Amino acid sequence: MKKIISVVLALTLSLTLCGALSACTTTTNSVNESLALSFVLGVRRNFPGISSNAQSIYDSVLEACTNYGEVSYAVVEGTPEQTKTITLEKSDKNLSDAKIKEIAKRNASGIVNGFASLKAETPEVDTLQTIRLSANVLKASTIGNKKLVVFDNGLCTTGLLSQLKYNVLATDPDIVVDKLEQLHSLPDLEGVEVLWIGLGCVSGEQQVIPDSYRFNLETLWRTIIERSGGNITFDSTPVTGEESEGLPHVSVVEFPSDDLGLNTVSVTDTSVYKLDEGTCKFIGDKAELVDTAAAKKAVEPFVEHLKSNPDEKILIAGTTAKVGNGDGIELSYQRTQTVKKMLIDSGVKEEQIECIGLGCTDNCLRVEDHNADGTLNEKMAAQNRAIYIILADSSTAQSLKST
Repeated sequence: MKKIISVVLALTLSLTLCGALSACTTTTNSVNESLALSFVLGVRRNFPGISSNAQSIYDSVLEACTNYGEVSYAVVEGTPEQTKTITLEKSDKNLSDAKIKEIAKRNASGIVNGFASLKAETPEVDTLQTIRLSANVLKASTIGNKKLVVFDNGLCTTGLLSQLKYNVLATDPDIVVDKLEQLHSLPDLEGVEVLWIGLGCVSGEQQVIPDSYRFNLETLWRTIIERSGGNITFDSTPVTGEESEGLPHVSVVEFPSDDLGLNTVSVTDTSVYKLDEGTCKFIGDKAELVDTAAAKKAVEPFVEHLKSNPDEKILIAGTTAKVGNGDGIELSYQRTQTVKKMLIDSGVKEEQIECIGLGCTDNCLRVEDHNADGTLNEKMAAQNRAIYIILADSSTAQSLKST
C-alpha cells in the first residue's frame, strides 16, 4: 500500500519574495477571509489532462493564495491515497496590494504546475472515495471557509458506484444515495462549496457519454453532494485534450446509444441494445411473449445484421425484477431462449448466439429496484424486466459472462 502523503508546509517562494519586496512604500496588506481549498484531481486514463485545462483550476488556487489559506489535493484512482496540503502563510512584512497580488499569482502558478505533474498510481477509478478523502482533509482544517473543486468526469469503474458492476446511472438517484447513507459512505461536506469541472467529459478509449446518461450522471452527483451537506455548482465549459501518458488501466464504460425509437436501430451504433416491456413483454413468471409480432419487429435489425455478418456473435442476457425470494436466473434464461428462437427462425445461425440468465443478481445492466425501506420501486422494477442483446466482443459481454 502506498504511504499516504500528508504534508503541511509553508511556501518558501512566498517568504523569499516578501523579503525581496520589503521596501514597498504602501503597506495595506488587504486580504479577505482565508480559504481552505481542496482539489479532487482526475489525473487518470480516459479523462483529459490538467495541462490544457489549467485556467479554471488556477483561478480557484489564486483565491486561496491571495487570502493566505490552504490548498490540498487528492488524486482520483482505484485506491485513492495520494494527498498533500500546502499552507500559504502571511508575510510579517508590510506589502502593497500590488505586491501581494504578484506573489499570489506566482504561488498559484507554482501550485498548478505541480498539479500537472501528478498521476494516478493504481488502476480503475473511485471518484466517490476520493471525494471522501478530500472532504476529510477539509474537515481537519481550522479555516472556516471551505471549498472543494472536483476535476473529473464522475464515471466510477470500481467501488460502491462502479458503473462496471452496477447500473447506477439508470437507477433512481435517491435509491442510490439512500443506500450510501445506510452504509455511512457519504462524504462529510457540511457547509462546503463544491465546484465540479469536467463532469461527463472523456478522452482516450472512453465512449462519449450519451446525453441521457450524462444528465443522469449530473443528477446523481448533485444528489450525493447535496445530501452530504454541500452546495454544488457544475462548470459546463467542455474539458478537452489528451490524457497524460503512462497512466494505469481504467476500464471503458459502455452505454446504449440514445434513440427516439422512431426508426430501426443501427446495430453498429451500439454494443448494448435493450428490449424492454414496451417491445418485448413477457407474461408474468413465464417465458411466453405477450405480443410476439412486436418482439419480432424489435429484433429485425439484429436479424439483418447477423445474417449479413455471419462471423458476428451476440450475447442475449435477461434480467428480472427482485420479487420474492428467488433469484430469477432460470426464468430470465428461458426468456433469452425465446428471443434466441425468434432469431434462429428468422435465419440467424445458432452458433452466432449465446444466452445468459442474470435474474435479479447484481450486474452492470440491472438497476436497484427496492427503496431504502425495503419496498419495491415499481418504476425501477419495470426497467429490470428486460432482455439485452449485446455484441459478444464488447467489454460489457465479457463482464457479464464473468459475473
